[in-house]
Amino acid sequence: MNTTILDLFTQIKELYPYLAEFHQKCKNDDEYENIIKQTNNAKSKFESTEDQQTLINQLKNIINDVKIAHKKSLLSAKQFEISSAEKEKALNENANLNKQIGDFEIYRNAQNIQQECLKEYYNMVIQKEKQKSQDFIEGIQQEFEEIQNKLENALLAKQKNEKEYGTLIEKYKDKKSYVEQRNQYFELEIKKLCKKQQI
Repeated sequence: MNTTILDLFTQIKELYPYLAEFHQKCKNDDEYENIIKQTNNAKSKFESTEDQQTLINQLKNIINDVKIAHKKSLLSAKQFEISSAEKEKALNENANLNKQIGDFEIYRNAQNIQQECLKEYYNMVIQKEKQKSQDFIEGIQQEFEEIQNKLENALLAKQKNEKEYGTLIEKYKDKKSYVEQRNQYFELEIKKLCKKQQI
């Protein structure tokens, strides 16, 4: 067989490393033996240079196709590996995102609970402050009313005292006038008596 053809077959064997094992397994198979015989019979048909060149070209095409297929297979495997890695990364990112969403939901629920507690506390404080303000205003108003009543009572008492004072002044004047008149009377009487004694 032509060395070029042998070289091509060697390249094919390198592309298919388990070919020898295949031959070993199938060497006792009747159908495989028939294929070998047909192949040996066919070898005689390719004695001419033209036939050999045709076979060489066919083998070259097969090898090129196999090499291309092998490269495509490697590329597909690499792409599959990249795709798997990207898918894994996306799954991890998705898992992290879901975890973050879960954590956010927990945080949001906690914030809502805290907000409700603060709202209740705020309403309670407002109610207390309103009550304090109302109590203070009522207390001030009551004090104001008490002061106003005291002022009115004091004014009435003052007016009453002024009236009583006026009456007392009048009585005092009357009494004073009466006392003075009596004193004058007694003085006159005493003078009269003194005169009588002297005579």
